[in-house]
Amino acid sequence: WKTRDGGHTWTKVLDAGERAGVVEVALDPSRPDTMYAASWQRERHDWSFVNVGPGSALWKSTDAGETWQKITSGLPSTPTGRAGISVCRSQPSTVYAVIEGADGGVYRSTDAGATWTRRNPMASSSYYYGQVRCDPNDPDRVIVLQTSVSVSTDGGATFRNETLRGVHVDHHALWIDPATSDH
Repeated sequence: WKTRDGGHTWTKVLDAGERAGVVEVALDPSRPDTMYAASWQRERHDWSFVNVGPGSALWKSTDAGETWQKITSGLPSTPTGRAGISVCRSQPSTVYAVIEGADGGVYRSTDAGATWTRRNPMASSSYYYGQVRCDPNDPDRVIVLQTSVSVSTDGGATFRNETLRGVHVDHHALWIDPATSDH
């Protein structure tokens, strides 16, 4: 949904299907009209949880969200689930996605989302997790949040798990200070 009047009225601009909704939006810091979105189709019942479906996808807009194009080149053709997406502040043509599903994993684009390469089969488990964050100062440092915090320093090819002392598991959100990546 998009508002043009400070939230008084809203228009649906991205429709991924009856059972899908957008779970994340990432902006290109160098071109604010360029946006990426991840939609997720899921069904939760007392007796089951269906976490993949045709409404799950990555999308791109170059007109501030007025229109959206589905991104497919190099991404899984099998049904996917939740996805997280991150645009690298220091190199906005580099975009990362962590995608759940049989062919899921950590994917990277170095051409602003036109084509993607699977860098690692590690997929974020759905429902509770799904975020990937690119270090704002280093396009090769990528962090995937799950029960553990997985960190890559080689563009998502390999990861190591970080233990955060004194912090409970279940890492759902992360912000990295653009002034100093250590914060």
